[in-house]
Amino acid sequence: MERIVLEVRSETARRWRMKVGKNKRSAFSDVDQLLNIWLNSQEEGLWSFLERARKDAEEKGFSDDVLNRILNES
Repeated sequence: MERIVLEVRSETARRWRMKVGKNKRSAFSDVDQLLNIWLNSQEEGLWSFLERARKDAEEKGFSDDVLNRILNES
């Protein structure tokens, strides 16, 4: 693995530093995966890429209601 540096707002950096253990390792993996998918896409910007992903998910039946049900399951 290589290291890259991203500049973020102070609040974002503070919240990132607060993450510990497994959650942080998982976040590293998730960010790496997201960046790889985006960089391999034909999208110009990250937001247009995310908007397309949101629309694709909605067309497949994924909605805010479904997400909320998943998040509320324990």
